[in-house]
Amino acid sequence: MIKPVCDEVSIKINNNYCGKCKICSSICPFEALSTDEKTGEIKLDIEKCQVCGICFSSCPVSAIEMAYYDVKSLITYVEKSMHETGSKARVALDNLHKGFY
Repeated sequence: MIKPVCDEVSIKINNNYCGKCKICSSICPFEALSTDEKTGEIKLDIEKCQVCGICFSSCPVSAIEMAYYDVKSLITYVEKSMHETGSKARVALDNLHKGFY
């Protein structure tokens, strides 16, 4: 299983602070947040999350933290993903630095 980019991609959810109101999962336009049926904890689908910040700004108890990534971490993540899946192609677009890798 591919791990998140050095735990620096997307958002971080502190389920210890979470009030289980489910506002974040209901407001996410990318359906990146869901509730674990057994534990009631909010789970993040890193593949869907676009780091838009809507969930962060809607959380009434500040249980969500924005966690941005750097380009090096992203490239490392893509390379690990390629190795684990056997993929031969990679594309990463960095809008901030106007780079295409």
